[in-house]
Amino acid sequence: MRTTIKIVIGIIITIFLSTIIFIGYLSLAYEDKIKYDFATESKTISIDIHDCKHIIIGNDIDHKTIWQTYHNFHNAFSGTINISSVKDVKDKNKLFLPEELSFFIDKKMADDTLRITLRVMDLFEKYKISDKYIPKLYNANLSFYTDSAISLDNRLNIMNVNLKDINTTFFDLTIRDVYASIENCSIRQMTFRTYAPEGANGRLLSINNSKIDTLISVGSWIDEWNINGMKNNNSYYYRMGFLELSEMKNIFKTIKYVRERSLSQPGDTIKVIFSQ
Repeated sequence: MRTTIKIVIGIIITIFLSTIIFIGYLSLAYEDKIKYDFATESKTISIDIHDCKHIIIGNDIDHKTIWQTYHNFHNAFSGTINISSVKDVKDKNKLFLPEELSFFIDKKMADDTLRITLRVMDLFEKYKISDKYIPKLYNANLSFYTDSAISLDNRLNIMNVNLKDINTTFFDLTIRDVYASIENCSIRQMTFRTYAPEGANGRLLSINNSKIDTLISVGSWIDEWNINGMKNNNSYYYRMGFLELSEMKNIFKTIKYVRERSLSQPGDTIKVIFSQ
């Protein structure tokens, strides 16, 4: 009798746990299927901007608060900041973006500096699945066209950066815990700054079919270099692992690597000159 009762109780517990797991699986599967693609579901529009030398892109709230509110935002939101050379004069001094995304963008111009603010919480509030989760939001892209030397400070660690077909004497790029790619570019001097929250990772630099005479790399380490298809991981500045890539000399003449202990306290500097 007791054995029969134990068996019945075991079956009931098994059914109960299986039901909970199944409901959880359906919930996650449902959340994963809900998505919004800005590229296909919203037309692309342009916004007039002044001829600027500095572009700062950020959000209206700190990332810790966003994460505490929406637990999946890092994996759910994806977008790229694209900067390319001017191919049509009509594209110059314009910002191209999905119309739906433009409703959550504020811009402010002061002298030669353009500040763009993404109202992340307002955006997520509109599309949220629940109080803790948002759907997958794809292709939230911003595109600029330039034919002059500029600097880009990307303070959004949810948007990658892509430079393409740029021919300039100088470019200054700052990223935080995201992916940066450089394609078909010719840059005489480039300053590349990487900053990230404590414990964060994921700073990737990919360079293909490009020439950069002098690269000044400042800040946190680059977790992965991808040079013309050759990869090197965990390139801490003191290990200099990226020098193992034979393709480096085909891209650079000089690399100056500056490790900063903080944003205001410079650290060691290493300069590498490649024989051509």
